[in-house]
Amino acid sequence: MALVLLALSLMIAALVATVLRRERSGWALLAARHAACEISQGTELPLGELTVGRTTYRGPALRVLATPGGLALIPHLAFRRRHPPLLLPWSVIAALPIPAGARYGEVHVVDVGVTLRMPLLALSALERVRNQRLPPARLGCLTG
Repeated sequence: MALVLLALSLMIAALVATVLRRERSGWALLAARHAACEISQGTELPLGELTVGRTTYRGPALRVLATPGGLALIPHLAFRRRHPPLLLPWSVIAALPIPAGARYGEVHVVDVGVTLRMPLLALSALERVRNQRLPPARLGCLTG
Protein backbone atom coordinates (compact mmCIF):
# COMPACT_ATOMS: atom_id res chain seq x y z
CA MET A 1 0.00 0.00 0.00
CA ALA A 2 2.85 2.37 0.84
CA LEU A 3 4.43 1.76 -2.58
CA VAL A 4 1.16 2.55 -4.33
CA LEU A 5 0.85 5.82 -2.39
CA LEU A 6 4.46 6.69 -3.17
CA ALA A 7 3.95 5.98 -6.89
CA LEU A 8 0.74 8.03 -6.92
CA SER A 9 2.48 10.92 -5.14
CA LEU A 10 5.32 10.88 -7.66
CA MET A 11 2.90 10.91 -10.60
CA ILE A 12 1.00 13.86 -9.13
CA ALA A 13 4.25 15.72 -8.48
CA ALA A 14 5.37 15.12 -12.07
CA LEU A 15 2.05 16.43 -13.42
CA VAL A 16 2.23 19.54 -11.24
CA ALA A 17 5.83 20.15 -12.32
CA THR A 18 4.85 19.85 -16.00
CA VAL A 19 1.99 22.33 -15.60
CA LEU A 20 4.17 24.80 -13.70
CA ARG A 21 6.99 24.48 -16.24
CA ARG A 22 4.58 25.22 -19.08
CA GLU A 23 3.23 28.33 -17.37
CA ARG A 24 6.64 29.61 -16.23
CA SER A 25 8.26 29.10 -19.59
CA GLY A 26 5.78 31.00 -21.71
CA TRP A 27 4.95 27.83 -23.65
CA ALA A 28 1.24 28.51 -23.13
CA LEU A 29 1.61 31.97 -24.69
CA LEU A 30 3.48 30.52 -27.65
CA ALA A 31 0.98 27.67 -28.05
CA ALA A 32 -1.98 30.06 -28.11
CA ARG A 33 -0.65 31.57 -31.35
CA HIS A 34 1.78 29.08 -32.83
CA ALA A 35 0.66 25.53 -32.01
CA ALA A 36 1.42 23.24 -34.92
CA CYS A 37 0.46 19.70 -35.64
CA GLU A 38 3.41 18.17 -37.43
CA ILE A 39 6.50 19.60 -39.01
CA SER A 40 7.44 17.49 -42.03
CA GLN A 41 10.92 18.79 -42.81
CA GLY A 42 13.68 20.80 -41.26
CA THR A 43 17.25 20.91 -40.04
CA GLU A 44 17.65 19.70 -36.48
CA LEU A 45 19.63 22.25 -34.50
CA PRO A 46 22.64 21.04 -32.46
CA LEU A 47 21.24 21.75 -29.00
CA GLY A 48 22.16 20.47 -25.61
CA GLU A 49 19.55 22.75 -24.12
CA LEU A 50 17.06 25.47 -24.99
CA THR A 51 15.66 27.99 -22.56
CA VAL A 52 12.10 29.16 -23.26
CA GLY A 53 11.28 32.12 -21.05
CA ARG A 54 12.62 31.08 -17.64
CA THR A 55 12.54 27.30 -18.16
CA THR A 56 15.39 25.24 -19.61
CA TYR A 57 14.65 22.08 -21.61
CA ARG A 58 17.57 19.64 -21.86
CA GLY A 59 18.48 16.60 -23.87
CA PRO A 60 15.80 14.54 -25.57
CA ALA A 61 12.91 16.42 -23.90
CA LEU A 62 12.77 18.82 -26.86
CA ARG A 63 13.74 18.71 -30.54
CA VAL A 64 14.32 22.00 -32.30
CA LEU A 65 14.15 22.23 -36.09
CA ALA A 66 14.87 25.15 -38.37
CA THR A 67 12.33 24.75 -41.19
CA PRO A 68 11.58 26.89 -44.22
CA GLY A 69 8.38 28.04 -42.49
CA GLY A 70 9.97 28.91 -39.14
CA LEU A 71 11.47 27.53 -35.96
CA ALA A 72 9.83 24.29 -34.79
CA LEU A 73 9.84 23.23 -31.14
CA ILE A 74 8.81 19.59 -30.79
CA PRO A 75 8.57 18.15 -27.27
CA HIS A 76 9.04 14.46 -26.54
CA LEU A 77 5.75 12.52 -26.75
CA ALA A 78 5.62 12.24 -22.94
CA PHE A 79 5.25 16.04 -22.64
CA ARG A 80 2.91 16.81 -25.55
CA ARG A 81 -0.30 16.88 -23.55
CA ARG A 82 0.76 20.15 -21.92
CA HIS A 83 3.38 21.21 -24.46
CA PRO A 84 2.01 21.03 -28.02
CA PRO A 85 4.51 21.26 -30.88
CA LEU A 86 5.11 24.83 -32.02
CA LEU A 87 6.03 26.40 -35.35
CA LEU A 88 7.24 29.96 -34.85
CA PRO A 89 7.20 31.80 -38.22
CA TRP A 90 10.41 33.58 -39.16
CA SER A 91 8.46 36.85 -39.34
CA VAL A 92 7.95 36.88 -35.54
CA ILE A 93 11.53 35.91 -34.59
CA ALA A 94 14.13 38.61 -33.96
CA ALA A 95 17.73 37.79 -33.05
CA LEU A 96 19.05 39.79 -30.11
CA PRO A 97 22.60 41.23 -30.01
CA ILE A 98 25.22 38.77 -28.77
CA PRO A 99 27.68 40.09 -26.16
CA ALA A 100 31.38 39.51 -26.84
CA GLY A 101 32.58 36.18 -25.47
CA ALA A 102 29.06 34.80 -25.01
CA ARG A 103 28.43 31.08 -25.46
CA TYR A 104 24.68 31.52 -25.87
CA GLY A 105 22.51 33.69 -28.06
CA GLU A 106 18.89 34.75 -27.81
CA VAL A 107 15.98 35.23 -30.16
CA HIS A 108 12.82 37.06 -29.23
CA VAL A 109 9.36 35.96 -30.36
CA VAL A 110 8.00 39.47 -30.87
CA ASP A 111 4.27 38.78 -31.11
CA VAL A 112 4.08 37.12 -27.67
CA GLY A 113 7.13 38.56 -25.91
CA VAL A 114 8.92 35.28 -25.11
CA THR A 115 12.71 34.91 -25.39
CA LEU A 116 14.48 31.72 -26.47
CA ARG A 117 18.10 31.16 -25.38
CA MET A 118 20.30 28.64 -27.19
CA PRO A 119 23.99 27.79 -27.74
CA LEU A 120 25.68 29.94 -30.41
CA LEU A 121 26.31 26.87 -32.58
CA ALA A 122 22.54 26.28 -32.76
CA LEU A 123 21.86 29.97 -33.36
CA SER A 124 24.25 30.08 -36.32
CA ALA A 125 22.64 26.92 -37.79
CA LEU A 126 19.23 28.54 -37.33
CA GLU A 127 20.36 31.66 -39.21
CA ARG A 128 21.79 29.59 -42.09
CA VAL A 129 18.47 27.79 -42.61
CA ARG A 130 16.48 30.99 -42.13
CA ASN A 131 18.39 32.64 -44.98
CA GLN A 132 17.80 29.78 -47.43
CA ARG A 133 15.04 30.12 -49.99
CA LEU A 134 13.12 26.86 -49.60
CA PRO A 135 9.47 25.94 -50.07
CA PRO A 136 7.33 26.34 -46.94
CA ALA A 137 7.05 23.49 -44.47
CA ARG A 138 4.07 21.18 -44.81
CA LEU A 139 1.91 20.82 -41.75
CA GLY A 140 -0.29 17.91 -40.75
CA CYS A 141 -1.56 16.66 -37.41
CA LEU A 142 0.40 14.71 -34.83
CA THR A 143 -1.17 12.05 -32.72
CA GLY A 144 -0.02 11.24 -29.24
